[in-house]
Amino acid sequence: AVHRIVPGFVCQAGDITHGRGSGGESIYGPTFPDENFRVKHTRAGLLSMANSGPNTNGSQFFITFGPAPHLDNRHVVFGSVVEGMDAVRAVEREGRREGDPRRPVVIRRCGVVGEPAAEDGDEDMLSQERPDLKRRGDADVASAKKRNR
Repeated sequence: AVHRIVPGFVCQAGDITHGRGSGGESIYGPTFPDENFRVKHTRAGLLSMANSGPNTNGSQFFITFGPAPHLDNRHVVFGSVVEGMDAVRAVEREGRREGDPRRPVVIRRCGVVGEPAAEDGDEDMLSQERPDLKRRGDADVASAKKRNR
């Protein structure tokens, strides 16, 4: 679930242990080190690791809604939305200045470039709650293109 949405800034998700931003863990253990800071937070649609300081990456991530240069050299950008920015903007509209979502938002069927698309019969909560969003294969919310690997 997306636990934090700040319009004009970011939406944050990936707390696989608590679902509210206070937990998470990586496939490498509780945390893993920063990879690099080559890609900067220059535009909307960038995927970046959320952390609580240097070398504390876990499972939480955020998607930028615009440039965020104050995050440069502190958070690792690892991908970008390549299709579905209209859905990212729909998520942004569910945010509030203090960060609490207006209603539950779940990222499903986001896909990863190079992986097979989700099955046609899969449920998509955002599309059900927001019928104005058109189904776009595996890009209902955002398709991520992995970088820096």
